[in-house]
Amino acid sequence: KASLAATRAYRHDLMNHISTLYSLFENDEKEKLKEYLSELMMNNKVIKSDYSHSGNLVIDSILNFKLQEAENLGIHVNLDVCVPEHLEVKSFDMTVILGNLLDNAIHACSLLPDDKKVIKAVIRYDKGRLIIDIKNHYNNKIIYENGNIITTNDDKINHGIGINNVRNAVEKYDGILNIEHSDNIFSVTALLFV
Repeated sequence: KASLAATRAYRHDLMNHISTLYSLFENDEKEKLKEYLSELMMNNKVIKSDYSHSGNLVIDSILNFKLQEAENLGIHVNLDVCVPEHLEVKSFDMTVILGNLLDNAIHACSLLPDDKKVIKAVIRYDKGRLIIDIKNHYNNKIIYENGNIITTNDDKINHGIGINNVRNAVEKYDGILNIEHSDNIFSVTALLFV
């Protein structure tokens, strides 16, 4: 519970931290930027484990942050990552795609009994194609409106836009976003041509 509270506190202040980091970067304050980043990591201790070691800094960072959150919630994650160190995908887009897909899977699993809290994540690059496949158990509540999945979260203002953001980011790479659900397994596959 303490780790979960720390994660929530970190997220609450995230935009303020980002603003400070950006300001330090813009003013070419490299030493102060490094100090601030170190202080953030030490004070929050949000990422205490390394789950992904692919060598791709952006993918590893997102996975390590999100999977720490999953662990704090008692969710087991089966991870298979095979990507090169450099991909022709903007960091912003990768964060939108992978961050939202994992957020959705973590939220769905957090509502389940412990034996159903399982996420399977496969991220692979092969011959100009990046495939991100996330599968998770869910509670069989999927609501559609005008052919689109809408959030079941009570906080409609801050939730429910993630899948559209993912779709928009995937389409920048002439990609395809495929969503399937059957029984109690929800599956999202993003295919990007890079």
